[in-house]
Amino acid sequence: MELTASGDSDWRLRSAFRSLPQANWQRADFFAQALRDDVDSAQAAHDAEKTLSDIGDQFESGEYDHLDVNSYSAMDMVALSWARMGWAWFLQGDNLVASQYLESAWDLSQSGTIANRLARVYEKTGARDRAQHMYALSVAAGGPDAQNSRDHVMKINSATASRKVWRT
Repeated sequence: MELTASGDSDWRLRSAFRSLPQANWQRADFFAQALRDDVDSAQAAHDAEKTLSDIGDQFESGEYDHLDVNSYSAMDMVALSWARMGWAWFLQGDNLVASQYLESAWDLSQSGTIANRLARVYEKTGARDRAQHMYALSVAAGGPDAQNSRDHVMKINSATASRKVWRT
């Protein structure tokens, strides 16, 4: 089954990971597919807005009045939609809005992929300490970007050490 980063596939993607044994889906990071560098940012933002609207309609209808698996799955979808919105804004060059969406998605999901993308936003804006912290959290959370994040932590550490040598 081929999964794309469209609104309908978000639900299928989440369901696919939910069908894995619990030990596996907790380690699986379903955000990575939707937060690639080559996504169509306009389409991703559109799909995320639609997903958020649909979730809002379901909350208003009372579908989530009882806390159960569906309610918690909806929160995963909110995090995914916020992450997609943030990544779309980043790809379009608006780092402030991108960081706001990605910070919210991180708070809700604790996804290693989202931590990596948020670190990339921070790094692009020159907030090296914040970037390094988020890269470290990405490594700790695991997922497909853990090695990339580890490499970035080392790169930032060596750049920081070089600057300290020049100052002394």
